[in-house]
Amino acid sequence: MGKKKWVSLAMAFLMAGTLAGCADGGGSGKVELRFWASGMQSYTDSLQELTEQFNASQDEITVKFQVRPVDGYADTLQNVLSFSSAPDVFIMGDRYVKKWARMNLIAPLSEEFEADETLEKDEIWPTLVQRFRYDTEKNISEEDSELYAIPIGNNPSVIYYNQTAFEQMNIRVISKDYSDDLPEEEKHGFYRSGEQGTVPSKDETLVFNNRIPMTWEELVDLSMYLNRSYNAESPTDWGYYCHWWFNFGWSVGGDCIAYDEEEQVWKFTLGDKTRKTNAEGVELPSMYEALEFYINMIRTKDQGGWQLMPTQSDVDVLGNDIYFMTNRVAMLVDVSEKISVFKADCTFDWDIAPIPKHKDGVAAGHSQADGIAIWAKTRHKEAAYRFAQFIASADAQKKLAEDGLFVPNQRSVAYNDVYDKTDMVPANSRLLAEVSEYERPGDWTYMPDDAWINDWADLLNTQVRNNQMSLDEFFETVTDRVNVTLKRYQQ
Repeated sequence: MGKKKWVSLAMAFLMAGTLAGCADGGGSGKVELRFWASGMQSYTDSLQELTEQFNASQDEITVKFQVRPVDGYADTLQNVLSFSSAPDVFIMGDRYVKKWARMNLIAPLSEEFEADETLEKDEIWPTLVQRFRYDTEKNISEEDSELYAIPIGNNPSVIYYNQTAFEQMNIRVISKDYSDDLPEEEKHGFYRSGEQGTVPSKDETLVFNNRIPMTWEELVDLSMYLNRSYNAESPTDWGYYCHWWFNFGWSVGGDCIAYDEEEQVWKFTLGDKTRKTNAEGVELPSMYEALEFYINMIRTKDQGGWQLMPTQSDVDVLGNDIYFMTNRVAMLVDVSEKISVFKADCTFDWDIAPIPKHKDGVAAGHSQADGIAIWAKTRHKEAAYRFAQFIASADAQKKLAEDGLFVPNQRSVAYNDVYDKTDMVPANSRLLAEVSEYERPGDWTYMPDDAWINDWADLLNTQVRNNQMSLDEFFETVTDRVNVTLKRYQQ
């Protein structure tokens, strides 16, 4: 994009409001803002370029950009926001909104956002905006709750799959949207002509469609086929690895907590055995059964599982990325920022596909979103908002999304500008925009801090996922104490 266009864009923002020094901090001269962000170098390089473009476009504001280390970024930012010298504008993750709003560290932005006639607000995914809304008194996030940051991107989760391994195993990989007119073998995430629930063979018709979510049953079959303990010919050790339970539980209407309207308290429901029905009246598995399915993907066969995923301790030795890139696992669930890693370092062909869903459930998955926020104590809120507005604009979002690190905040930018090309890597990149329509924030965003999660997540991710504790023992151990912790958030 040429400099003239950026200048015109920034000037349009500035014309929308008065930015004279006397109106935004007292005295004459330029308003000086400090801007913090963290992330991969390609991302921060783009932010630096955008900051320079903004500075060159007008004479009223100078923004000084500082890249902070990724490790400890949130802790460092929280500490400096608590004192008298902090960045006026900064990038923050959605998981910190409630905590920092309660600590009065971030400025409310609803008034500015609602009056904003420059941003294409109708194009911003409503689910993204909702993540940065919060009512500090009621401890809830509703459509009319206060806004504390403008979303600037989404980092959705998908399946990364080893296409070279699929082809070696005689799996035909296609990319076709569902249609009743498709032949039966192309209407599934994974189709096999043999008997479901047995290990597939190369003699069957095997088709993987990266545009359609696999069912849980299809996931099991494909994972067996690409798991060396089931199939000695498999080029990968394991068929599948996913660190999160979210898509399994959410697909059938479950979650780890729910609000009890009668008692007016949050309750821990990860072990809920109540079954719900879908819109057609079909009964779905309970939250407990969904979690049990996920854990059985890890459980050894003598424990009643399928042993199709490595344990957490196995993966931790190398890390998710290396596990995928060294043929340890054929399919890896991870977020979109890993695209840049695999583009740089993968030695085989790969692409992305939607996360599995229950055959009668809904498509589900989690994503991580960033927003641009303003320090509660800044003396230059109006100028800070104008810069935040610039970073959240369609043209700035297009530039940032070109790095492949996140999906832009606006539907039209995602579908029409970023993912409308035919030569993208991964080829199925349009999926990133499509899953952003329904993916949700993880449980780390549910409460103002992680105290309630710490009561159970560590145990789930260690002893349960390393086959050292049963699910029933787990829930007997943690349920009461999690409920006690959840009650504290209502006091």
